[in-house]
Amino acid sequence: MNLKMDKNNNVSISFFILTYKRPKELLECIRSILKSIREANLKKYKIFISDQSNGESSTADLIALTKNNSYLKYKIEKDIGIQNSWINFYKSFDYDYGWVLSDDDVLEPLAIKCALNTINNDFMPDICILNYSHYSKDVKILKKSGVLGKQNLKNLSKGKLLERFHIHIGLPSNIVIRKDVFKKDILPSKKMFTTEFAHLFIIYASLTKNAKISFNKISCVRYRTGNAAVNYNWDEVFVEGVPFLLDKLLEFGYTYKNYIVALTKFYFRYIIIDYLIKIKENNFSYKRIFYISKHNIINSYFFIFIFILIALLLVFLI
Repeated sequence: MNLKMDKNNNVSISFFILTYKRPKELLECIRSILKSIREANLKKYKIFISDQSNGESSTADLIALTKNNSYLKYKIEKDIGIQNSWINFYKSFDYDYGWVLSDDDVLEPLAIKCALNTINNDFMPDICILNYSHYSKDVKILKKSGVLGKQNLKNLSKGKLLERFHIHIGLPSNIVIRKDVFKKDILPSKKMFTTEFAHLFIIYASLTKNAKISFNKISCVRYRTGNAAVNYNWDEVFVEGVPFLLDKLLEFGYTYKNYIVALTKFYFRYIIIDYLIKIKENNFSYKRIFYISKHNIINSYFFIFIFILIALLLVFLI
């Protein structure tokens, strides 16, 4: 696909990669960024790499890359965790836009050009969201293309952003955020960090009423499936944590309608589908139903509907 840059590009971008014991994937990620930079003819950029595995992500190839590219900064740093690392970068980057990438994700060659086209054409939006695709663990076999949709969107309000994408934009390799959008004074609670989406909570909470948000339908990121770096309790994150995150956003200018629409889409996309897969695989525990009721029904009548729906599905499918 050939993309034409609409304007002479003067946009600057800071990239950030947190890595932990994945040297092979890290190199693939860095090389994909550098290739995409060349394709876009990006003039001003920095790539920061934080190795929090005591140097175990370092290789001779990585050292050679850093020596040959003064814009590539590699540091061995204390392990402060993924969420804190991403949040610290969002609060401190000094270029026009900041772009966090997971160390095992790969940019398509046209990714940065897509981002720059969207930024220039939509007059410097606060957030530019790029589409992504699911790939096999070796990022060679396409599993699902264009996960986020097939239509470009511009001038999205913060409420419509939440309704449309909820936690779908929590990767965060497909979010390019403008400098100073991320508010430094929003401090997530300890419980928010257990959701694994504390960075996304601050992004949503930081958006003003007049925020400008754009979505580019072209798939720009290869998301490597089956390669999670973080072990977590699925029910604690998705059944308990995400509804808690969405509920807290009501304190930051989101309406109850935004909340219900986002929550409904999230539950059907993640909870119900997951439960049906477990049922089909004969790997379902009824205790999970009670986990939902314990953590959610007491907070909203909405979850009574979800509970009844899942119960009916169990009756008819088992």
